[in-house]
Amino acid sequence: MGYLMVLSVGPVQEFIATARRSRDLWFGSWLLSEISKAAAKTIDRHEGCELIFPAIEKKEDLDPVVYTEGKLMFGTGFNVVNKIVALIAIAPKPLGEKIEKAMKDRLETIRGKAFKDIKGKRYIDDKKASAQVADLIEFYWAAHLVKDDLSDYRQARDEAEALLAARKNLRNFVQPEDWSDYLPKSSLDGFRESVIQESAYDKLDKDALRKQLDVREGERLCGVGLLKRHGNRQGDDSFFSTSHVAALPLMDNLRNESLKDESLRVGNKKAFDKYLEKLKELGVKDHDFNSVPVPKGTTSHPVFGRSDGHLIFSERLGEFFDTNAKDKAQAAENKGKLKQAKSALDELLKDNLKVKSPKPYYALLHADGDRMGEAIDAQDSKANHKAISKCLSEFATTVRRIVEEEHSGSLVYAGGDDVLAFLPLHEALFCARKLADEFRKAMSQFSYKDKEDVDRQPT
Repeated sequence: MGYLMVLSVGPVQEFIATARRSRDLWFGSWLLSEISKAAAKTIDRHEGCELIFPAIEKKEDLDPVVYTEGKLMFGTGFNVVNKIVALIAIAPKPLGEKIEKAMKDRLETIRGKAFKDIKGKRYIDDKKASAQVADLIEFYWAAHLVKDDLSDYRQARDEAEALLAARKNLRNFVQPEDWSDYLPKSSLDGFRESVIQESAYDKLDKDALRKQLDVREGERLCGVGLLKRHGNRQGDDSFFSTSHVAALPLMDNLRNESLKDESLRVGNKKAFDKYLEKLKELGVKDHDFNSVPVPKGTTSHPVFGRSDGHLIFSERLGEFFDTNAKDKAQAAENKGKLKQAKSALDELLKDNLKVKSPKPYYALLHADGDRMGEAIDAQDSKANHKAISKCLSEFATTVRRIVEEEHSGSLVYAGGDDVLAFLPLHEALFCARKLADEFRKAMSQFSYKDKEDVDRQPT
């Protein structure tokens, strides 16, 4: 006899949701997937163990993700959700210990790479930050005996799920001696203490705080917050800023017009390049233009190239010029530069491109499968359970194409039946409809009878 093992990795909702910036959200969701992936890989590499959730096509799906110069070099874009189910032929307790160690090792590797590149790390209590990150993972598992012929698979799964639910209700409360102190709390969640020395806010001005620590004036971050802020998904930089997403309706309209008229494209490109040169003349650095990614299946913009859409929002130009500098002469000079930058933008939009300023709105799309719990419970064999798992993995792969290639969006997360993405206003409803249709089609083979003997299927 073997065991049916179920695992839960957290924290999930509260960890992802405590984000001040969209990139915090993007990185946080990826981080949890990578930790879950380390757990799944530990199970998969043991002889006699078989993953049910997630269902993988190839071994590389569980490898750590590594990018070089924006290109995926190692691993795949496969996401692993926080719930894992597997059949194991070895003792569950030693395996559980190995899984927990693998998750902590993966988390430490990601933390080490993120903290290494912080310019102002001399202002950070690294020991305390590391302890806070190490304390992040919540890991629970349960296992139940199952017969070799799996004739009691459904019963074993129900028992294991019940055991897991009971274990999750028994929390371990440990006083964190290494990092609890009477210090300002993190601005993201108010839970952990800040690891940024208070002296940084006295010695560094607003611009220096942003460049060295990537924080605002008065913003405190704990070790976990710093990890979110400075983590780069191992070299992946394929996420749009929210300003860029908001600018996409205007940019897409210009793209369509430019593709129809070559002379118009050349004129618009010349006008935009002139605007960029003016910003550089005023002291804006090349790296401040935030070159946007070009998702697979798409091309650079014919007018804006890879420039971030935040450059065409007058409100965002103030980020390049500190008009509240302590030196009054410097503050006055920056006010003059900001006025010139806004004038140049006004000339670009109204006189050259003949368009109105872009609207500062975008859509946040959150999609979640309905009736999924009932559909999964209705699968009474390993084969059926694994089939629905495989179908969910295939759908998650389809989501990226729909969001990024077909609807100009920026995908935060696609794991099974759960999707989170930023979308430009003119594409949001069309994308939502497409996702709903594709999900219904994918789940059509997993219909079931409800308590009233009515045919149902996930939607």
